[in-house]
Amino acid sequence: MRILTFPQIQARGIPWCRDQLRRKCAKGEFPAPIAISDSRIAWLETEVDAWIAQRASLREKCAEPKVA
Repeated sequence: MRILTFPQIQARGIPWCRDQLRRKCAKGEFPAPIAISDSRIAWLETEVDAWIAQRASLREKCAEPKVA
């Protein structure tokens, strides 16, 4: 199992600042982080990848042409 730090999250294309990312996590709109020490948090790579895949699948559904 691999964990991702905030800079690694941004490197995956998540453009939010730290505060916005915390708000998204609190609302359940992004995977919740785990505490790796008293002052550091990180995210599980599998959960972030699943979130990205879910967002991509929504895009693909919107792009499908409608058949009459």
